[in-house]
Amino acid sequence: MKRYMPLISLTLLVLLSAGCEVFPYVTQPTATISPPPATATPEATSLPPTETLAPSPTPTATPEETTGPLEAPSYTLQEGSPAALPNFNHPEAGCDWLGVAGQVFNAEGLEVLGLTVQVFDEQDPDAGPYQAQTGDALAYGRGGYEIQVAEQAFETSARFSIQVFTPEGAPLTERLFFSTYEDCSRNLILINFVPRVEDSTAKEAPTPGPTTPAYP
Repeated sequence: MKRYMPLISLTLLVLLSAGCEVFPYVTQPTATISPPPATATPEATSLPPTETLAPSPTPTATPEETTGPLEAPSYTLQEGSPAALPNFNHPEAGCDWLGVAGQVFNAEGLEVLGLTVQVFDEQDPDAGPYQAQTGDALAYGRGGYEIQVAEQAFETSARFSIQVFTPEGAPLTERLFFSTYEDCSRNLILINFVPRVEDSTAKEAPTPGPTTPAYP
């Protein structure tokens, strides 16, 4: 028995040495930390859309009314009016035309545009009044008007009258009578108007300015 003791001791030593390699370490189990339970994500609350208000327009001041009744002086016949001339604006018509034409001037001698000129036929009230606007017949000047009263030249006295009005219809002249002629070289009655001297600062009735073309 003593004979085998060293052998047994050696065997145990070898086994112990081998055990260190076979079971190198005994590790303590590590505690597993569980992640905290997931909290429910609150659902996004959909808010009603915010109403976007359009910016209010900046109020602008309403401009004051600047137009009104035409405050113009009363007009009268220009010196030399009426004047009987040949119908130079419609020469092809010859004696088959009778009418009146001219211009209206202000105190400075400038043409006044946009006034209404009417001609009345006292023997045939249902035929008129004939009318035209100053500035529509440039053959007589920048402020020219023209009104045909008949399709043939004939003589009259105190039959036709003429009157000037504002665009609103207010009279600027009295109703003035003029004569016509059967003469084919006198079938255009030229009538110009100027402000009354007492209604303007002019000392004398102004004459047409340089822009007015010379009549034939």
